[in-house]
Amino acid sequence: MNVKNVMKRGVTAALSMTLFFTAAQGAGAASFQVGPGVSYNSDSSAGASVLTVDLTDEHSKLDIGVPDPLNQLQTTSQQARNASTEGNRVVGAINASFFDMGAGSSQLPFSIITKDNEIISFGQISDGRQHYRSEPIVFGERSNGKVSIGEYDARVLAEVNGKSVSVNNINNTRRENEAVLFTPSYINNRTGTNAYGIEIVVENASGSPGNFSFGDEISGTVSEVRDYSENGNTRIPSDGFVLSANGGKYDQLKDVKAGDSITVGASINDRWKDASFILGSGPQLVRNGEVDITMDPNSWRYTSKTARTAVGVDASGDKAYMVTLDRADIGELANYMKSLGADRALNFDGGGSTTLVARNHGDEFASVMNNLSAGSERSVSSTLQAVSTAPTSDLSRLILSRESGTLLVGHEIDMYYSYGMDKYYNPVDVNESEISWDVSNNTGSMSGTTFTAEEAGEGRIQANFNGSQVGSTSVKVTDTFESWNLSHSQVNIGTGETVSLSASPELSNGEKLLFDSSRIEWEVSGDIGTINSNGRFTASSEKGSGTITAKLAGNEKEIPVQVTAPAMFSDVSHDYWAASEIEYLAEREIVSGYEDGTYRPGMKLKRSQAASMLSRSFDFDRNDRPDPGFTDVDQDFHAYSVIATVADEDLMRGDGDSFRPNGDLTRAQMAVILARAFDLKSEPANTFNDVDSDYWAYEEIEALAAHDIGRGSDGSFRPGEAVTRAQFATFMKRALEDL
Repeated sequence: MNVKNVMKRGVTAALSMTLFFTAAQGAGAASFQVGPGVSYNSDSSAGASVLTVDLTDEHSKLDIGVPDPLNQLQTTSQQARNASTEGNRVVGAINASFFDMGAGSSQLPFSIITKDNEIISFGQISDGRQHYRSEPIVFGERSNGKVSIGEYDARVLAEVNGKSVSVNNINNTRRENEAVLFTPSYINNRTGTNAYGIEIVVENASGSPGNFSFGDEISGTVSEVRDYSENGNTRIPSDGFVLSANGGKYDQLKDVKAGDSITVGASINDRWKDASFILGSGPQLVRNGEVDITMDPNSWRYTSKTARTAVGVDASGDKAYMVTLDRADIGELANYMKSLGADRALNFDGGGSTTLVARNHGDEFASVMNNLSAGSERSVSSTLQAVSTAPTSDLSRLILSRESGTLLVGHEIDMYYSYGMDKYYNPVDVNESEISWDVSNNTGSMSGTTFTAEEAGEGRIQANFNGSQVGSTSVKVTDTFESWNLSHSQVNIGTGETVSLSASPELSNGEKLLFDSSRIEWEVSGDIGTINSNGRFTASSEKGSGTITAKLAGNEKEIPVQVTAPAMFSDVSHDYWAASEIEYLAEREIVSGYEDGTYRPGMKLKRSQAASMLSRSFDFDRNDRPDPGFTDVDQDFHAYSVIATVADEDLMRGDGDSFRPNGDLTRAQMAVILARAFDLKSEPANTFNDVDSDYWAYEEIEALAAHDIGRGSDGSFRPGEAVTRAQFATFMKRALEDL
């Protein structure tokens, strides 16, 4: 039975972890080891993600990834996942060569790609240094096991009738004045060409036409020649090949006829002969440790600020740097590669293709680490992959997690693990029966995966596998605390009412104290009521005073209690922040509640309600008041008389012909009303940061502040905010007491 992995990466919880290696891990971490000889680094200051691959490690190697078929593009992470198997895990990768991605395009790579001499893409060099690939430059791993960046010279020649004809490309779109070799590995079973050329068909060819490689020859007898006006688009034989030509190349092959012998051979310069793989791209960025860019610096492709991908090698050829930059031009990319220590560096496809993936600790597969300029991964034609050949072995690192904080003696916490890894950073399953636990410095004991704090001090909880420690986390235990942090510093409660009390003891150093709230003992002194073990206090039926005492870990805290008459309103308890103000006005019959016994203190105050409160506050005579003439207040409106009264007293004037009786009263309107009602004056002092001197109610708001009636908060008055029934009661009480 496996231990339940209940603490996953990304869960919002306080974790305490100790890892047995230096680097941090996880998505967004600055740096960590992703596999043997392979490390990841996030250089946030440069917007860079970097994989460094040390090929001297016996379990580290580089490889390439390409989809099959070649034009069925896949994302970098998909290619990495597809290539990962036991003993060959892709722990990191970047997108590689440029590819044809225009509307209706072939989606084939533009540059040369080979693996173990097999020609996956022959590619071509661009015309002019305004393009990226204007020089024949590749990155690859040579036959001596060293990685390198340098020029290549690849040639394909067709020998027929004593002639030697150079072939421009393999398995790609035929362009003007070109000869193209089509083999059974092409993405289609036909050449896709037009009628303006010649196509020479060879069947039953010797050699291996389906995986044509450097150093190979494929030959045979011509079975068919399709000349001009025969529609092109010839079927490619499964056991042979088609040589297709037009323009000047047509002139060299136009005399070939059925029955002729033809041989096609491919060669590459000695530097890249028998290379494990090569990837063509451009421009070159660094050469001999210095910036050396094979591209016109005035080209828009050079100067554009976009996402970039690059690869570099050190002078020994034992180390490779796989890099993405969030935003850079070619010159900035070159300088960054130089700063990493690259002796040579090469630009790869950038923009929306730019992707770097790395395997996070605990994960089976690599995931995206850089910022994707397009917001999501683009499917690409090739990738450069960092591979770990290390087999999965026994558990070596168990990443532990627990609730963070200092434990009070007697408290229990459960131990979890986030994931387990072997010594090669491969994820491994963890069997509960194979894990044993130790606790240092007598701070506590373990029962299964549960730790019980027993003695004050600092120690470590250690997980062991096969007699060796594989994970640990620190633990602090205390037998006391400094602050109670009570929910109530005092209790004012009506007879027969209830209130729930709680405590959150704190340490002076700011660390969270972990304790069991059920261990708090609650006691009542005085004949004022009862309290249960959960801190719920019920007041007695008689008025009185006394104390409630909370006890925990030898500490005690008393809470004064005053039992008074029941609250006037069911939703305004004695400890409500505006309770005294509401009761003050209610006792004077200035405010009243609702039929259900509530006051609804948080409800926004209507202008008609404010008129009623004002009328009651001054005990105005509401008889024989002149009709204020408000179009929205008929004489049968329930608050007509009070609205007529406050209008006649010039306290609330309305807005032109309307009064808006059901409209919310704003704080600015309230200030004007109270200033008029109580004849409040003051010298303006620019008290509030949200009330300018030219604001329509500026003087009245300043008057409220000067008389300590309207105080605002955080330097703001919030004049446009609606007033609640509780707030108006508070303002009104202050104003009445100021008379």
